[in-house]
Amino acid sequence: MEPPGPDLRRRPTPGDVQLTARKGRAGNRSLRVLPLSGVSSEELRRGAGVGAAALALSSSGEVVLLAVLLGAAAGELITGAVAVLATAAAALRWGTTSLDAIAGAQTVLGPAAAVGPMAAAASTWVAAAALILVKARGLNAVLFGLTAGLIAVGPAGALDHVAVRVVAAVIGAGLALAAQRWAPAAARPVALGLATAAVVLAVAA
Repeated sequence: MEPPGPDLRRRPTPGDVQLTARKGRAGNRSLRVLPLSGVSSEELRRGAGVGAAALALSSSGEVVLLAVLLGAAAGELITGAVAVLATAAAALRWGTTSLDAIAGAQTVLGPAAAVGPMAAAASTWVAAAALILVKARGLNAVLFGLTAGLIAVGPAGALDHVAVRVVAAVIGAGLALAAQRWAPAAARPVALGLATAAVVLAVAA
């Protein structure tokens, strides 16, 4: 005789259905995945741009962080490379990665673009030109132009120099917007070459 087993011909009762459903829910409980509120790449780039502007205008923090934020805001390889090289040239030109130290040096000695040696001043001008000619997209052009003006004339200084620095930042932003609209596509590789030259000049100074 075969041992008694479940009667496959018997229709399931409501109690059987309820028990099966409960077992299924209990077994699948560990497979549930909570939805994550993701952040879009556009929001990340916008946040990076705000952070970069805050660092440049306040002259606080590290040049390395400013370079990373500029590159993240740009979201493009060539534009990010130009941002890294141009800010690296500024750090090499003053021998420090601290924006506070760079600001202090320019407070005492004067704007980077007007203080020798000649190779160091040329590095500053070339780095600023690279940030303008790279044709950063959208409002990032304003951010790159602002950084260019602040690199050339100094991120901070005495109160009597504030107006000059503001004017330089505004001019840089305007030139970057103009380059974004009218500069040819070849301006981007030219900007990359200028940024590289800025590093070389800063090392040679």
